[in-house]
Amino acid sequence: MVGWRTKFVFMLIIYSAGFATAIYLTAAPPSEGWSIQSPKNRLTGTVDSRKLASAMNTGIHKVADLSKELAIRASALIKEQIKEAQARKK
Repeated sequence: MVGWRTKFVFMLIIYSAGFATAIYLTAAPPSEGWSIQSPKNRLTGTVDSRKLASAMNTGIHKVADLSKELAIRASALIKEQIKEAQARKK
């Protein structure tokens, strides 16, 4: 169960995000002399989506393998500590 303080902080964050979004959407657009280049325009042709997808896939699999290995190590360590604690009680 979540305490009232946690709920209050969460709602405060949501309210602030909504307020910031409203301010952003109602703000006047930049003046005509000031131009913003879209990041999309600057990156056109520089990213090969297949290579990026392959690299992301490889990275995600590495992270998944590492997390499995660390979970096994942590499990063994916890079991060892439980055995030690039980041996001390006897």
